[in-house]
Amino acid sequence: MIAAGLLRERFTFQQRAPKALPGDKHGTPVDDWVDVFTAAARLLPLRRGEAVIAARLEGVQPCILTIRSHTQARLIATDWRCVDARKGTVYNIRTVEHAPDRSTIDLLIEAGGASG
Repeated sequence: MIAAGLLRERFTFQQRAPKALPGDKHGTPVDDWVDVFTAAARLLPLRRGEAVIAARLEGVQPCILTIRSHTQARLIATDWRCVDARKGTVYNIRTVEHAPDRSTIDLLIEAGGASG
């Protein structure tokens, strides 16, 4: 269990949902991001390792985001994204890992780069 005092950040989790529009000028369906829930979180930027340095050279910042597990949080998948509710920074979710006791969820997220 993670202490409440460590969950100092607020993140809004979003899922892609199709709009009720016919599509763009080429007929491609137009997607939009819809807020699913907001949660307190701990954000730890990754700073070491060869893969981290390579990612930073590509203009992305990998981080580990930890949130408490609950019904909605267990639905998070890699096709979702999260947004820092205070700063507005958009992060792509790369991996989702549940703690063995299912009390928390760790997400590998990246700021910058192409969205999933």
